[in-house]
Amino acid sequence: MLERPAWLLSGTGLAGGNELPETVCVGQYITIMSNIARHAPDPAYFIDFLEAGVPYFRGGIDLATRYAPDIRSAFAILPRFANERPGIFEHRLSMDACTLTLELEARVTLGKARPILTGAPLLFLARVAAANLGHPVHEARIELRHREVPYADRLREAFRCHVDFAAPRDAISLPRALALRPSVTHDAAVWTEALARCEAELVPSQPMAGWAARTRGACCNLLTSTGRVPRLEQVAGELGVSARTLIRHLKAEDTRFHALVDALLQERSEVLLRKNGMAIRSVAEQLGLSDASDFNRRFRRWFGITPSQYRARANLPATAQSSAEDAVSRRRATAAATSAAGSQSAPSGSSRAYS
Repeated sequence: MLERPAWLLSGTGLAGGNELPETVCVGQYITIMSNIARHAPDPAYFIDFLEAGVPYFRGGIDLATRYAPDIRSAFAILPRFANERPGIFEHRLSMDACTLTLELEARVTLGKARPILTGAPLLFLARVAAANLGHPVHEARIELRHREVPYADRLREAFRCHVDFAAPRDAISLPRALALRPSVTHDAAVWTEALARCEAELVPSQPMAGWAARTRGACCNLLTSTGRVPRLEQVAGELGVSARTLIRHLKAEDTRFHALVDALLQERSEVLLRKNGMAIRSVAEQLGLSDASDFNRRFRRWFGITPSQYRARANLPATAQSSAEDAVSRRRATAAATSAAGSQSAPSGSSRAYS
């Protein structure tokens, strides 16, 4: 058995035996990476690991990035699921008329471990993009905040695209047209199963299994790809069964389709409301709802308060637009109630005249 060098665990508080604990905290992991950066004969070992196919993520995230419909969908897995896990980075995805960008924002100080800790996930993402297209993405651009490292040429060769050191951010960007091109590795069944695994892994204490998990995964897929609330027939088609069969399977697991969709929208609404500066109308659009009024009605049913009140109680910043939309929604609800009351008290002759 090879002996572990004494410097590897220095400063971690971990014992120096041959067996490491199954899990280490983020701070200990960063210290280990810093020790490798300072003392290892080859601190760029991660390049060989990733080129050999060693997965950077495991479980549902690894599967989803491999079998997504396109690069955008693959990259979107990270802000959607990896951000909810303990980890080093916050992932931020954006796309404009020309470019898709995924940025890594460190949650903690990286110190001397920064070149390894940022290089590895960005190289993983470059590999994901290349696998989706079936060839290296030479049009991509890698930005690294740290200064050029001794193994910079190896990095450039591994990325197979332009690499900027001492950049203002850690990110990968590529043309929008390539990001939306259908993936050569997409498998609809595996993609749906992977999404279900990602959802289940978010709440390990309350795992979903069987058809409930598969249905939720398909709902997530359709909500992301179509921007609309999933319908029963659509989800059944994604899962390769009839709507009646899906209803029967869900009933056997003591749940209903509409309950799963409602729970998904409820959970996602909380996540979106916690994003600074997102207007209520934008949250409604992300949930596939018709307008802010529809979202407000649903939110009051879920939580007993309006979205703006939720933000206020959680000490979250509310935009002026959100407050205005909330007021408009209340006025519309009042007007609708008044109109309904008036129609009920109208003379019967009026009803016959417009029947």
